[in-house]
Amino acid sequence: MNGWRGGTGIVTDGAMRDTSLFSDIDIPTYHVGTHQTQSTARHYAADLNVPIGCAGVLVLPGDVLVGDADGVVVIPSQVAEEVLLAAAEQEAREELSLEFVQAGESILEIYPPGPALLAELERRRATTP
Repeated sequence: MNGWRGGTGIVTDGAMRDTSLFSDIDIPTYHVGTHQTQSTARHYAADLNVPIGCAGVLVLPGDVLVGDADGVVVIPSQVAEEVLLAAAEQEAREELSLEFVQAGESILEIYPPGPALLAELERRRATTP
C-alpha cells in the first residue's frame, strides 16, 4: 500500500527494530541499523515541514529524496529538475554502453565513451520523439 498515511518512504539516521516486518509494508525503508530494544518513550510529531538534519545532511521541505538498495540521496529542490535530466542522460549512456559490451565492443571504446558510442547516442536522441 504505497503512500501509507501519505508517506512514500521512511528514512532515519537511527536504528529501527523489527526491520524484517517492514518488508510486509509496500514502502521503502532506510535506516542506519537495527536494535532489538523497544523504545519506552512515546513519539509524536513536534513539527512538520521544517528543516532537519539526517545523517549530517540538511533536508529542507520540498527537497527530493531518491533511494535504492545502496542508500538515499537528498536533491535540493532548486536543482531537482537539472539533476533529473542529467540522471536520465547518464542512464541512456549506460544502457547503450551495456549494449556495446554485449555486442563485443572493447571496453576501451566505452569508458570513457568513444566516438562510436557518442555518435550512436546522438543518432538515437535525434530519432526519439
